[in-house]
Formats: sequence, C-alpha cells, structure tokens
Amino acid sequence: MLAARIATRAFRAPHTMRRFNSTQPKHPPQFEAAAPPPPSRHIGFYKTYGRALSKVLLMTFTVYQGLHLLWWSLENKDSQTSKQAEIARLENEVANVSGVKEVPRMSLEEKK
Repeated sequence: MLAARIATRAFRAPHTMRRFNSTQPKHPPQFEAAAPPPPSRHIGFYKTYGRALSKVLLMTFTVYQGLHLLWWSLENKDSQTSKQAEIARLENEVANVSGVKEVPRMSLEEKK
C-alpha cells in the first residue's frame, strides 16, 4: 500500500500537487510564441553582396601579394648587380694599388 502511494505521487503532474500557500499566483506564466524580429539590414546586405565582396577582396589580396613578390625579386636582382659592380670596382682598385695585374675573381654564385 505504501509503495503504491509513493509511486502515484512520483508520477503525478506538478500542477496537480498540493500547494502549501493559500493564494493563487497573480500572473501565471503564459507561453506565447513571440513574433521573430525583422531581419537586420546589415544581414540582408551581406547575404546579397557578401560572396561577391569576398571574391573581390581575395583577388585584390592575391594581386597585391604577387606584385609585392615581383617587386622584391627585382629589388633583390638590382641589389646583387650593384654589389657585384662594387666588388669589381674594389678588386680593380686593389690590383692598381698592389701592382698585381691579374686578381683572381670569384662570382657570388661560386662563393655559396
């Protein structure tokens, strides 16, 4: 008998349980489906143009990086040319000062 009472109390819905206060709640909670807020204008803009903008930004970044690599390559080649000219000038100056007619020369590729 006691087990049956405990089992029925355990499966009772919460609204059928005995209350220990004497007053009813003033405003019972009501669960109404609220209307969804209107979509933001920013969201609409990026849904419409986001893919195109991302493609343009990716292409500009790629072109910028390619041009930067080209500039770096040309700058490096120019730097090597000027360094080789400076080395040749200094070797000629050493040859003139020391009186040696032939100075052994090494290119930058052989030094590596």
